[in-house]
This record gives sequence, structure tokens and C-alpha cells, in this order.
Amino acid sequence: MNASFTKTASDSFSLNLQIEVNAYFCNKTKKANLLFWFKSVVNWILFFGLYFYILKYTHTFVSLIGLFSLMGVIAVVLVMNVAHDASHGACSNKKWVNGLLSFTWDFFGNSSYFWHLKHNVSHHPLTNVVGYDGDIEQSKLIRLSPHAEWKYFHKYQHIYAFLLYSFIGVFIVYFRDFKLLANYQYGNKLLRFHSPWILAGLIFSKVFFFLFMVYIPKLLLGISWDEILFLHFVMLMSLGLVITLLLIPAHTNPEAHFEWPNKDGHIENGFFRHQVESTIDFAANNYLVNWLSGGLNTHVVHHLFPGVCHIHYFPLTKVVKKVAAKHNVKYHNLSFITFIKHHIKFLKSMGNNPKVGICN
Repeated sequence: MNASFTKTASDSFSLNLQIEVNAYFCNKTKKANLLFWFKSVVNWILFFGLYFYILKYTHTFVSLIGLFSLMGVIAVVLVMNVAHDASHGACSNKKWVNGLLSFTWDFFGNSSYFWHLKHNVSHHPLTNVVGYDGDIEQSKLIRLSPHAEWKYFHKYQHIYAFLLYSFIGVFIVYFRDFKLLANYQYGNKLLRFHSPWILAGLIFSKVFFFLFMVYIPKLLLGISWDEILFLHFVMLMSLGLVITLLLIPAHTNPEAHFEWPNKDGHIENGFFRHQVESTIDFAANNYLVNWLSGGLNTHVVHHLFPGVCHIHYFPLTKVVKKVAAKHNVKYHNLSFITFIKHHIKFLKSMGNNPKVGICN
């Protein structure tokens, strides 16, 4: 059964918000501007610069651990600033440009095809809608939804969650895409099959990633397989921890609203209002954080207008905050420390009470 919001985009909050946002774009493009392209080039230079610096010079093993960890962080900065926008069609009005930049996901071993299905098709239209948003029901090891089945070990999830998050990089690159091959339901979209070319693309991207990130460094650094696999694991742990800290707490906080569709699949809320109430910003007034994270600290704007380039999120957040206050819609912006603390609080509530239901 498909889920849908009962209130249309014609309610006063939605209309006022769209009018204000359109006014902001009166003399601006909603897609990427020169600042975005400059930023993207700089990020690619930083990644390849670090990669070749690691390969060209002699380093101690301890320093290699630090350098590979840093490479994982820069990889997150790169995909969140380039691939994330591209997968939403936010970089250009030309489909082929967005498609080309979306392959940044594949470059790092993550299928752009399945990212689109899981993120754009499942998560964005039905954010925190129980039974439909795959991002809040990813693993039985952690309970991120009031709907998810409770297990006895969830009582300790606030303790082990961040260790688990650090393994997500390994899971995403080498396991998740193959698992998603067996899934044909994404939000309201039901697929009949995945093309054999998808499997071929998965294998190619992961083999390429392994050769580029493991085999070539092993040869040029002259280290053992045990050492390079450990360094690769360190890089993926760094990548996994950073990307989850940016994405997961944004919708799994005590302030975040969850929705349950009724028996007919209807959600008694408006789409725009729900996106604001189910998404939490952090450090939204910090431009440096906004620059580095690809606008993910201003996550509310991203969920309201995913087709808009993140280069506009910082000023648009002020627009959203103003309009939300005018219409008595709850907008939340927390410090990063509070953002994480509240996520831990949420994990505790989900783990301690098997029947807990959050529906603010």
C-alpha cells in the first residue's frame, strides 16, 4: 500500500515558504554556481593530493594510520559536497552532468543506483514514516524506529552504537549493495527487477575501489597485506563514523517527529510541515561546518528542497526558520554536542522501552 500525506502543498505554511524561497531565487540559479564548482575542484585536489602524498613519500606505520583516517574524512567531504547533490539533480539542469557527478559514489565503491533508490526514493519522500523509510530500519542490531522489533540487546545500544556506526563504511562498500539487490520495494516504488548491468556495475566499482585503495598502495608502499588491509579498514571506519554522525542523528532525536500511516496509507500531516518537524539541524549558524559538510548541518532545507544545490542552504535556513516561526511549526537547531547527546538519549529510549512510540 502506498503512503501519502493528506494535506496538500496548498496549506498556508507550504505556500508562504515556497513564496519566500522563490523570492530568494529571483536573480539566482537553484543549481550549482561558480562557488560550488570551485569547491568541488578543491575537494578533488585535496583527496588526490593526499593519496599521492601517501604513495610518494616514506611514512611510519603510525603516521599512515593518521593519513588513511584523514583520507576517509576527505572522502566523506567529497561525496557529501559533490555526489549527494548530483544524485538529487541539484548540480545542473543537464541530466548528464548530474549523472556523471553521481558516479563519485561509484568511485568510492558505493552504488549510485542503490543510493538513489534508498535515499531519494525511500527516505526523502517518506522521512521518518514508519514502515516506509528504509533509513530508520536498516539493521536489527540497532533500533532507530518505534516500529522496529525490540531485542534484549537494544538496552545497550546507546553504548555500542558509535562503534557499530564506524563499521558502516565497510558495510556500505562491500556488503550493502549486494543486499539491496534482493530488495525491490523502496518507499512507494515497487520494482520488477534490477538490470543485470546493475550487478556488473556493482562488481566493477568495488573491484576498482579495492585496486585503487588497497592493491596499488600495497605495491607502492611495500607493506604487507595485513598492514594495508588494516589501513584500509581504518580509512573505512573513519569514513563510516563521520558520515553516520552527519546523517543518522538528524532524524533520530527526541525532537524528531515520526508518522504512522493509517489503514488506508494516509498520513495526517502536510509534506512540508512534516519535513521540518522530522529533521533536526545542528550548528546551522556555522558557515564553516556548512561548507565542509555539504550543507548537511542545514538538513531541514535539504529535505524541503532536495533539488536545490547545497551552496544555498545556509541563507535558505534563515528563510525556513522565519516562516516556520510565523506558522508555529517546530524548527530545531542544536549545537553539535547537543545533537549527539540527544541522539544518545533517543537510543536509550528506543532500547529501554520495547513499546515506546514517538509521535510528537
